[in-house]
Amino acid sequence: NLNGSVRAAADTYGWHYVGDIASRFHGHGYCAEDPYVVQLGDSFRDQSDKNGAFHPNNAGHEIYGERIAQEFDARRQPAV
Repeated sequence: NLNGSVRAAADTYGWHYVGDIASRFHGHGYCAEDPYVVQLGDSFRDQSDKNGAFHPNNAGHEIYGERIAQEFDARRQPAV
């Protein structure tokens, strides 16, 4: 799967893989009352084309930011 391939690349190249993001989007997909992705109509309204659709919207970016911040915080903790 794609996440496994990204995790393997992170291990290979010394990157920091941040997982557990997709699960936080559950219930907030394209057809949800409170989606975490840009809907097609919003993309046309905001940028006059379809190219922004299906990307994270502001709420979706908050999820990414929170998860990445958690990972940074965990890595900053001194080893005990």
